[in-house]
Amino acid sequence: MQQNSDTIIWAKDCLLENKYVLNAPPEIIQKTPYSSVIRFTTSHGNIYLKETPPALSMEAEIILILKEKIHAAVPKILGINNKLHCFLMLDSGIPLREYLKTHFQLNLLFSVILQYTNIQYVAIDQIDNLLKLDVLDWRLNKLPELYHQILNKEKLLLKDGVTESEYKTLEALYPTFVAICDLLSQYHIPETLNHCDFHDNNVLIDPKNNHLTLIDWGEIVLAHPFFSLISFISTTAFRYSINEIDDIFSELLDTCFKNWLNVASKVQLKEAILLTKKLWPIYSAMGYYRLIASSGMDMDETTLTSYFSTGRNAGRFAKYFKEFIKTSVDLEPSDISRVKLSDPSRTIHG
Repeated sequence: MQQNSDTIIWAKDCLLENKYVLNAPPEIIQKTPYSSVIRFTTSHGNIYLKETPPALSMEAEIILILKEKIHAAVPKILGINNKLHCFLMLDSGIPLREYLKTHFQLNLLFSVILQYTNIQYVAIDQIDNLLKLDVLDWRLNKLPELYHQILNKEKLLLKDGVTESEYKTLEALYPTFVAICDLLSQYHIPETLNHCDFHDNNVLIDPKNNHLTLIDWGEIVLAHPFFSLISFISTTAFRYSINEIDDIFSELLDTCFKNWLNVASKVQLKEAILLTKKLWPIYSAMGYYRLIASSGMDMDETTLTSYFSTGRNAGRFAKYFKEFIKTSVDLEPSDISRVKLSDPSRTIHG
């Protein structure tokens, strides 16, 4: 993604209209192929400008729905420019991950989970509004067709490290994938919004009052609610050296289930999240491909290939498919004996 000077001009005009005075030149604090974030130091604190490719530009509208309809703890929007695919938001604090390095408090991780699952639960009634914003529909009845679509990217899979033999195995696993989807649907856990990058670095904390704000909503999809909870659990276990047999891990899992106990028992929810983990690598591969596709709108092929196929991202796409094979091949769809919630299919760097 290339920085757009028109975006900077719009942001400055918007700040001026809202009586903000700039105290320093704007500063780029994050830049990836799929978003950039620029900080403006002003007379009324820091203001952040986020710019995205067109395919991810519904973020500000999603935040408004979460704020107005659900009263969620999300960023406060100062201005939106749909034409330039950007928006301004007020400062909400520092990343929780950074804060926990020196002020580790387990209860803050529990609070994040409870806030997020409450958003998911209340958002069930907002599905139609989210679909109107073109939020992607990855609910269980849609996943079999999406599995076919991602396997159609054969050249990309093979280039990233999937072998010819593994590709044939993935094709043969289609009935298994469908069967797992069907089994999971029988638990009747309502499908809702999923934050596709839910972890402690996408939560901001105000150190003065420990207020938590969930950020980075541009990639949400409608799906089974446990997909994003699995991402949070596995990331948390990795970062804070929590083993799956530890009491803390059980507490994390119980917290994930707390807002869903009115639809299923704890035993049923545990079975459901383990089945979800079997599907999770394909869900993650779909999300990763979405970033590749959306980023390509504003990047030349050389830059795009360099970012997504080198360094920490090398082989990442293939790892998802290999993980699905590992937990599914030669097993009944209901068999969860090889599933570990704390064992993500990639090394976490994000």
